Amino acid sequence: GIRSIADIQATARAYLASHPAPAGQLQFFSGYDDSLLQEKRHPTRADLDAVSATVPILLMHASGHLAVANSAALALAQISRATPDPAGGHIQRDPASGEPNGVLEETAGLPFMALIPQPDQAERLRRFDAIQMWWASYGVTTAQDGLSNAGNLALLREAGRQGRLILDVVSYPFYRVLGELSSLDARAASKAVIHAPGRDPRAISGARAASEAPISSMVSNAGREFASGAQAEIPPPADGDTANKLEVGVYRHHLKIGGIKLTGDGSPQGKTAYVSQPYSSPPPGQGADYRAYAVMNQKEVNDWLAFGYRNNIQIITHTNGDAALDQLLEAVRLARASYGAKDLRPVAIHAQLARHDQVDRMKELGIVPSFFSAHTYFWGDWHRQSFGEARAAGISPTGYAYGRGVIFRSEEHTSELQSHSDLVCRLLLEKK
Repeated sequence: GIRSIADIQATARAYLASHPAPAGQLQFFSGYDDSLLQEKRHPTRADLDAVSATVPILLMHASGHLAVANSAALALAQISRATPDPAGGHIQRDPASGEPNGVLEETAGLPFMALIPQPDQAERLRRFDAIQMWWASYGVTTAQDGLSNAGNLALLREAGRQGRLILDVVSYPFYRVLGELSSLDARAASKAVIHAPGRDPRAISGARAASEAPISSMVSNAGREFASGAQAEIPPPADGDTANKLEVGVYRHHLKIGGIKLTGDGSPQGKTAYVSQPYSSPPPGQGADYRAYAVMNQKEVNDWLAFGYRNNIQIITHTNGDAALDQLLEAVRLARASYGAKDLRPVAIHAQLARHDQVDRMKELGIVPSFFSAHTYFWGDWHRQSFGEARAAGISPTGYAYGRGVIFRSEEHTSELQSHSDLVCRLLLEKK
């Protein structure tokens, strides 16, 4: 296994030796975890330059929220000393020179996404077939793509057209790529790229006005019909025909767009979760007042939640830290005040550092927390170091939520499928 930065270097060297790459093509590696490395730190550009000074290398953190690039990769992405931190991200730098040290947090790593080599469509479909069979072998019949980009959605649609979707798949397009998604299937002419679930009232005799239309999450969440058998009569936006927009809440060939995905902050193990009180152990180079940062500002979150409530579309939002969750709570409050207390069931994804008062407010506002309970099994001791005993003991407050009658779900760790693990994992795992 990988236990040190030297192990990472040896593994990368061996792969590059056996898989020669075209000159200038980015080589992508994934899954390192600084909390498990002997050095208890991230690799740097210097560590990866020791693997290759000429081959661009990108190494993704296990959380998906941080990445490390060598000098060749930074040059390929045009990231230099002069590159400012992007909104919602941070380029770690050498304190003496100001040069990027290779570690890229959150949105700072986005320029690399378009540079990662992709297999052709036929190979992607073949791999997707194998993944579906693996999930189905465990009895899973519905899967979610919780951060869809245009390429993923195109692949899912093609799999559906070819009859290769054996699972029901629910897609949540990432808010940053909705403009990109609008170009799929000749939809570029439409101003609105997504529309509310339900039938087009122009095809329904005596359709009621939008203000009178019944709203139910059973369409957007289940994609079938109401329990009574009637569907919502919700008109699409007035700026284009339904056929020119992405259809929400309806299965087509086992694929459904469930809503829109927002990302409010980063990860607690990567120390980029946006919190209201400082980290007990901040990352290197950060002061004692370090609380990380928001990926989206309050106005952005407000605007997207207003869009969702205005158009009856479910919004799911990545909120690990309690400060990021505060943003979501405020946005939902404002949206409900403007458009009514619709049963759209916005989701607070992970909600690991949710405070008890926030759990109470989520119940009041109809927000469904999706606690990452299994996270404590893998990173419980790391959370102790990052947040101190009191906050670590309260991570993923499922017991409190259950006692308050809050509807919530509990997530499994994405590296394993063990349906019982949440029932037996304990708060702290002292890694041996």
